[in-house]
Amino acid sequence: MSDPHVRAADVDQIAARLAALEAERAITQLMYRYSHAIDENDLAAYIDCFTPDGIWTSERPNGMTTRFQGPAEFAEFIRRHTVTDQWRMKHITVHPSITLLSDSEAAAHSYFLRIDTRPDDGPSYIWAMGHYLDRCVRGVDDTWRFVERKVVVEDRSSTPQ
Repeated sequence: MSDPHVRAADVDQIAARLAALEAERAITQLMYRYSHAIDENDLAAYIDCFTPDGIWTSERPNGMTTRFQGPAEFAEFIRRHTVTDQWRMKHITVHPSITLLSDSEAAAHSYFLRIDTRPDDGPSYIWAMGHYLDRCVRGVDDTWRFVERKVVVEDRSSTPQ
């Protein structure tokens, strides 16, 4: 039975709001997939977080900038982050703020901490903190990916304390 008081405009508005919530949730999941992929050295999963021509950049407080683009360069990036039994890291992403620019484009801002273990079995420590600036698109497979992920490192530990 249909409710005579529910108008088509109301249903359209509810559908649009639901689509926006689903997109925001999918982009948040993209952020989490990225963290899991890099922390576990899963190159295929990491590459799948980006469009084929996706860009990853990093800016550090000392002015150093790093840039990788596309699967071949991402493979080099992941190789640099080799996880071993003696050394692990965790990327913690919090407080995502997502702006939908259209049905298939979004901008996002979130904070991160990178926590590393010590090779001497000492306590883990915060290696870096900062924020991500992301541009995301929804692909033809309905999966959200980064077109660009910019890492702005606001503070970084030089050595474990």
